[in-house]
Parts: sequence; C-alpha cells; structure tokens
Amino acid sequence: MAPRSAAFGVLAMVAAGFAPAAQGQKEERMLAKPTPEQVEWHDMEIEMFLCLDPCTWQDKEYDDHSTPLAEINPSKLDTDQWVAVAKSMGAKQIIFVAKHVGGFCWWQTETTDYGVRQIPWRDGKGDVVADLAESCRKGGIQLGIYLSPADDKHGASVGGRCKKPEEQEAYNQVYRRQLTELLSRYGEVSEVWFDGSLVVEVGDILKKHAPKAMVFQGPHATIRWVGNEEGVAPYPAWNAVSTADPSRIGVQTAADGDPDGDKWLPNECDGRIRSTWFWNTKNADTLKSVDALMDMYCKSVGRGAVLLLNNTPDTTGLIPEADAKRSAEFGAEIRRRFGKSLAETTGRGDIVEINFGRPTRIDHVVTMEDIRDGERVREYVIEGMIDGAWREITTGTAIGHKKIDLFEPAAVAKVRLRVTKLAAEPLIRKLAAYNVSGRNVDAEGRPLIRKIGTIECDLVEVSPFVLRDRVYRVEWVRTTYKGNKTGKNYLHIVDRETGEEISAFGEGHAFPCAYVEDDTVYVLGTQVEGSWQSQRVTMFTSRDLKNWDSRTALDLPGYGICNTSLCKADDRYVMMFEIHLPKEETGVAFTARFATSKDLEHWKVTPPECNYAKDRYTAPHCLRYLDGWFYDFYLEARNGYEQCVVRSKDFIHWELSPLNPVLRASDEDRGIANPKLTKEERGRIATAQNLNNSDIDLCEYRGKLVINYSWGNQQGVEHLAEAVYDGTLEEFLRGWFPGQ
Repeated sequence: MAPRSAAFGVLAMVAAGFAPAAQGQKEERMLAKPTPEQVEWHDMEIEMFLCLDPCTWQDKEYDDHSTPLAEINPSKLDTDQWVAVAKSMGAKQIIFVAKHVGGFCWWQTETTDYGVRQIPWRDGKGDVVADLAESCRKGGIQLGIYLSPADDKHGASVGGRCKKPEEQEAYNQVYRRQLTELLSRYGEVSEVWFDGSLVVEVGDILKKHAPKAMVFQGPHATIRWVGNEEGVAPYPAWNAVSTADPSRIGVQTAADGDPDGDKWLPNECDGRIRSTWFWNTKNADTLKSVDALMDMYCKSVGRGAVLLLNNTPDTTGLIPEADAKRSAEFGAEIRRRFGKSLAETTGRGDIVEINFGRPTRIDHVVTMEDIRDGERVREYVIEGMIDGAWREITTGTAIGHKKIDLFEPAAVAKVRLRVTKLAAEPLIRKLAAYNVSGRNVDAEGRPLIRKIGTIECDLVEVSPFVLRDRVYRVEWVRTTYKGNKTGKNYLHIVDRETGEEISAFGEGHAFPCAYVEDDTVYVLGTQVEGSWQSQRVTMFTSRDLKNWDSRTALDLPGYGICNTSLCKADDRYVMMFEIHLPKEETGVAFTARFATSKDLEHWKVTPPECNYAKDRYTAPHCLRYLDGWFYDFYLEARNGYEQCVVRSKDFIHWELSPLNPVLRASDEDRGIANPKLTKEERGRIATAQNLNNSDIDLCEYRGKLVINYSWGNQQGVEHLAEAVYDGTLEEFLRGWFPGQ
C-alpha cells in the first residue's frame, strides 16, 4: 500500500506571518505557482493516515477475504481517540481508508455486499466515516478520504481497470457512486486519494462536491506521491513538474521534480509508525522510536514536503496505547525542537540576516520561502558570524515551503541566508535559528519537570507566588508541624530563598492558595472548624505581606470545602474549590466546583453540572487559564495517587491530557533540597512510605516555573518538595495537550 495526502483551509496568510508578494516584480523566468489551496496544504505539514480493513484481522497487508464478516466487530472503535492521537502529533488532517483494495466499505453504501452493513458492529448500522467526520469537526481538523480505485470484489485492478469493457462500465458506475456518497454526505472533504492513479472519470464529481480538495494521483492530481513508503523526500525535492510528457500525468513522483517545470505539484511523503500499514499481532516491536520519527520529519517536512504518518487501529477499533503514546511523544519532540526559535526574521533579496547581539549557540536553521510567487531559490549558503568573520555553516539548493538545516553546534553573533543562485528575487517568509540540544520534555514526551527534592517535613497544601521579583510561599501550618507553637491551624508567608517567615495570619484556616495582581496578594483560605465540615472560604489581602485584611468569599451551608485555587480568565476571576459534601453534588469524593467574580469580592457559584468529576476520586489542587481553556491539575487515585491534568472551556466538558500523569511518586522526591533539614528529618525522608505526588501549585519566575508538591502516604504523613520546569507557564500548559 502506498499512501499519499490532503488540503487544509484554515490558516490565513497574514496570520502565518509573512509579507505579501511584491506587485509587478520582474522575474527572470516564468515560475510555476501554487493555488491558494496548495499553499494551505503545505502549511499543514503533518497529516495522519488511518488504515483499518479486514486484513487487520488476518495479519496481512491485503485482504484475502478469508475472515467471515461475522468476526469483524471493532467493538471499542472510538474516532474521538483517533482524532486525539492525530492532534497529539501535530497532524492537521486525517486521511481515512474508507475502502482498500479488498473492497470492504466502512460507510453505509448499497454499492456492495461487502462492508460495514454486513458486520455485527452496531448491528450493521454503524458508519465509521460519519463518526470520524463528526470527530474531526469537534477536534478542529480536516478529513481526507482514501477510496481505492482497485477493488477485488468488483474485479478492478490498479487504477480501477477491469478486463472487459462491460465490466469496466459497470465498475465505473459503482466507483462514481461510492465517490459521490463519500464527498456529499459527510461535510467538507479536503483531500481525496486515488492510490495508483485512476482510469474512471470523476472530474465532474470532484468539481461539484470537493472543488477545493487536494487530489492525490490521477488526471486531476494537485499533489503527488514522493515515490517511496519510508516517509522521506529526496533532496532537492522541487515542487514543480513538467507536463510535456502526457504519460506521466497523474503518476509523477519526486523524481519528476523540475525547478523550471510549468505545474506546481508538491510531494506528499507517506510513512508508517510501525513496519506495516495495517495492525497485526507480530509487529509491536517495530514501533518506530522518537528519533526515527524525527529523522522522517526532517527529511519530509524539512525538505518542503508534507508528512503523512500512518497509525494502525487494532481489531478493537482503537489505536494501540503504545502507538498513541509514541505519536504524542513525536509531537512533543517537534514542539520541543521547533516550537520557539532563538530569533527569526523575514526578508527579500539574496541576503537575509539575524543579529543576536552576542555569541549564541545554534544547531538548526529553518528557512521558508513565500511560495505564493513560486520557488525562487536555486542554491544558498547559511553563514555564521564567528570571531568577527562570516563562516560557512551549511549549504543547500531547494528551500520551497520549508528547509530544515541541522549542523554541528556553533556560537555565532549573527546568522544569515545568502542566496547564490536564483530564478527571481528571493522572498523569504521565515529565517529562524534554534538550539535544540537541550531537552524540555521527558523521554515520554511530557513537559520535563525536574524534581529538586524535599524542602520541609510535615507540610502540604502550599502555594508559591511572585511579588516584586521575589518568590514566596503561603503555607498551611498544621497543628502537627514542628514550628507550630499555638496548637491551632493557621497560615504564614515564607521567603523561598531564605526560609524566613514573613508573617502569620488566618488562624483557624487551611488549604491556602495565592494570586497576585497590581502588587496586591490575594490568599484564599478554608476556615477549618475542628473537622472537614467546612462551609466557608475567606479572602485575605495584603500589599506588604505583613498586614492582612479579610472578608468572606464563600459561605455555603452544608458544604465540605477543602482545597482552593484562583486564576484570572480574561474579564473575570475563577475560583476552584474542592468539596466532599453535599453527597449529591460530590458523587465520589473529592470533586471540583467553581465560582466566578468580576471584582474578587462578590462570588457566584456556578451550576452543579460545572464540576470535575463525580464518578471517581479527582481531588483538585491547581487551576490555570490559557486561551479559553481552564486547566485543572488534580489528584487521581491510580498507581497510588498521581497528579494529572484535565482541561475545559465550560467546566462541563473535559479533555484529559494524553500525557498524564503530570507527577508520580519516585525516589527523586527523597532528595534533600533544604540543607537546614535535621538528621532526624532526613532519616524520616529516607524511610517514609511514598505512594503519592499531590497538591501541586506553581508560579512563573524569570521564564521558569517553580513547582511545589507533596509526597508521602496520602494519609497524613506528607512532605513538601520542589520542582522546576525550564519554560513558561504557557509552554507548560500547551505541552500537556500536544497539537492543540
């Protein structure tokens, strides 16, 4: 099987960040130029192929029709999972094999007796294409359709060719009907795959039902197969081809690339995450590593093509967990390497330059042309300013949509693109420099949290914050804490650097959280009245951390309130509070509820359906907001207790991170991060039971996150630890939901 690609119609060129092409620019020669749809397709860069077929039940790559239809029942099939996997790796489109060579059809069609209507799944009434189309719409990605011209059930070979004229005429009608159904029933289809080309005339159908769709192979092709199934493009991979040879129309590959060609026909690189296109029971050990996938990425997207990476649902209908996880790790690594440049610019002409202002270590340069006016660069050199002189770093030929150059690290004060051969004035959409050697994700693709170690014994539920460029913590001083001389619960402020107590306040309160705005510190504390039957949350405010005012924020008779967290969301403030009562609103304790305010004084509790979550233990700890999403860092009772993250736009519909958990118990928790800890305390730390990482809270300080959490037995013996994330809060939040 040789998979190919699609069109993505969302990204406006102005938003993409490059200047309009010059009007009236005199060109040295006529250049092939892409259509607007082809430009948008280039910008997708990554798509996901989905191959599911009766051969999945046969451990084969082609259906031999040996599996009884009664045995084909993907009972757990979940197209939302497919979309989540696609988004996790950064794919902007899914190409679904609606029919492969064997002729089995995954949508409701009467053109054959070999399809989803004849299997027990959903009593023969299921429609995978309909489900996937809806999931794609919900997930905000495009849908492409692979409809094999070859069809063993109808006697059609490669390209849809039949042996006899009457058979050909009959199959033409079947194929045209199938294509019409797929393009007219399910909303916009942005790419159509005619694998192996196509002899059936379908131009009228495409024009009527998918006029903007990209077309893979066949006489109406707008994209071409790269020529291999390894997911890599040759270099150079020119985007234009010549149409002088009619025999090559619709079957061109990268080998037909011609920088002086008259038609823009870009390359799509189809590759597999395993060794086969379809899942089987014998190839789990062929799952590609992140490094192998990154090599594929740099040799496809990094050579101006689009990567179409295949995932393989198993006989349950789900993409296997290991494959889904690897896809997310792949997406995370792309973002880690190329999510944020050291510096970047645009420009026109044969020299485009970045000035760092000081020697800066780089090991990758990404260059993009404004391809709307054709591919203009023919040869170039990347040079760096080293010790006051320009020195060659690397050279190349084609740039096109994107060229990723990787090289040995170099410390340069400036870096520049110098075009040495051109077809017309170069229009550079982007020149960007990167240093990707440092890692900001862990081996599993999660945002990398570096555990520093334990800073205090018998402390839990603390909240770090920054005031006037200094980090403090508000801590709940339990009655059992060594420094508590009062025998009562209270709150205090501690300087993170020195450990000095700045002030104590809030007697009878617990579970604090801090929020800072306009040099005022706001602390929420739950009033503890001898037990956890607490109904009242108090707001404390101060500008100097020593003098505190207070007022009641929430007073909810009949409630049992524990943790609180506070953040700002555009023009309102949102409080998350943890409840274990009343039972009808809690379900399984503990559960997050929410309240909103316009002024931090008057709070309104949201309706009961705004919660997370009543069906299991999901103790909430930390709430943050970014671009319309609320991120709830909560404790899940699994593998002991693990810190996880979920997000929502309305507090009703929630999306779990595919990379959970955020934190889990490990020996790193026992590290000593406070030299003032006594020998006795160090001994307790070394021998303490450790089955949880909980009560996370965090603040951004000088481009990094300071993270506090507790660890211990989750039964009252818990110790306070610190960790660091080497990035911003925005990067951290986005990192848990790759591809978003």
